[in-house]
Amino acid sequence: MEVEDEASADLLPAWSLGPELQPIRVGRIRPGERNNVAFNLEFAYKIPLAGKPWAAYVGAGPALNIYRFSDGRGRGRDDTEAGGGFNVLVGAEHDDGLFGEFKIGVSDSPDLKLMVGYSFR
Repeated sequence: MEVEDEASADLLPAWSLGPELQPIRVGRIRPGERNNVAFNLEFAYKIPLAGKPWAAYVGAGPALNIYRFSDGRGRGRDDTEAGGGFNVLVGAEHDDGLFGEFKIGVSDSPDLKLMVGYSFR
């Protein structure tokens, strides 16, 4: 969600607020598995590269992480935990929508996330 208010846009043209939902399959844990769903609310500052279709960005924000653990045997020994976290990110985006992002998590957030994606505009 870009800042669209005219008064705010003049003062903060490069800031944006991006709520997102990230389902992540974290991996196998013997004897079962663990899955994560993250709700992130991140503020990012875009740094245009003069004369280039690319822009860099940096940002940070809080996260709510919900982990589901399974014993993998169907015996009803599943468990769910939720915890707050914080993310710091750096990325690059193209004017056409392609982006790449490197995210480091603190507290209950995953330690490291690398993402490549496309933003539909």
